[in-house]
Amino acid sequence: MGGAHVLQAFLSVLARTLLGMARSGVAEVAADLAPALVAGADQLLRAGTSVPPVTVHMFCADLDPPYVGYVACRPFEAGRDAATAVGLLGRLPSVVAATHLVVAWEYSALRAALEPALGRGPTGLAVVEASFDEHLVRWFPFRRMARGNGVEWGRSRVHPGGALPLPVEYLLSSWRSLIVDDVAATVEMLERAAYRVRWTARS
Repeated sequence: MGGAHVLQAFLSVLARTLLGMARSGVAEVAADLAPALVAGADQLLRAGTSVPPVTVHMFCADLDPPYVGYVACRPFEAGRDAATAVGLLGRLPSVVAATHLVVAWEYSALRAALEPALGRGPTGLAVVEASFDEHLVRWFPFRRMARGNGVEWGRSRVHPGGALPLPVEYLLSSWRSLIVDDVAATVEMLERAAYRVRWTARS
């Protein structure tokens, strides 16, 4: 299975996993999302594909289920284009007035794209759980094995209010500004630019 198909399968399974968590409140669902993201990243790494793109998962506390859907980042070039692409991820959750976000990315890949001169840092999955007035960072380090596509995960850590890359800070700031715009037009704009948007099916 090609990398794009593996990634699409992962995102689809993740969406179904979140629907299975719908019986819990938004805070519980957001916390339970992290292990699902780690499992998905592990699957992609072992398949020899790239890590998942920077992805924003949207929640509305007054909805049942609270999970609204996700928007996954478009492909980008290193440097300013990467920062612009990540920053724009905050627009859709702002327009839909999401109350909580979970943002996930692979640390070394994003760092290399945002600051090419620094090179890659430590490998790991960063998962940010954010409300309107605070956030915490969950850190899941991993290393690739010397042979094959093996992956070894280290001990996870939690950093309340942990430091964020500037484009992720901008993403959260943009979301919290509650932009007034048409949802369908916003989705069309993002999808034309190669972002991927998926909504939770509701009865």
